[in-house]
Amino acid sequence: MKALIVYYSWTGNTKTVADAVSSVTGGKLRPLEEKHKRRKRSGFLGAAFGALVGARSVLLNPDYDTSEYEMVFIGTPVWAMHPAPAINSFLRYASLQGKSVYLFTTNASGKPQRTLESLTKKIRKKGGTLVGSFSIRTDRNLKVDPKKALEFVREWAKERKLQKTGR
Repeated sequence: MKALIVYYSWTGNTKTVADAVSSVTGGKLRPLEEKHKRRKRSGFLGAAFGALVGARSVLLNPDYDTSEYEMVFIGTPVWAMHPAPAINSFLRYASLQGKSVYLFTTNASGKPQRTLESLTKKIRKKGGTLVGSFSIRTDRNLKVDPKKALEFVREWAKERKLQKTGR
């Protein structure tokens, strides 16, 4: 089964986890890039507010096509207990009809449940089936260790009998 890994990463933590998912599953990475770059310090409040109200980002060179993939992994940071606006944009326009979907989040709050519930509803509305999810706890001031992320994802995938797929 071919896998696609769609993710948004502002600080690099979600990218680190997406890279680990790609390494373990063989899936193709598709980073979402916002047209307007966020400022690091003062941009956090705006980012959290946008996530809280369910805003969608304008994406740079968006690609919503999932037709050649059976599995879609979706990765997002958790902001104010909600997904990043770039993920909201992807889910608004992408078809997940008949897809097996896996979610992963990175979060500093340790409370990703509301995000996972919100995304699960959107995935079902788009015709996808949520098969599994995981969250990696982060710290706003520290980067996720790539080796630890890879080790975690390997174990998570092994428990679910996920094997490396074609791109």
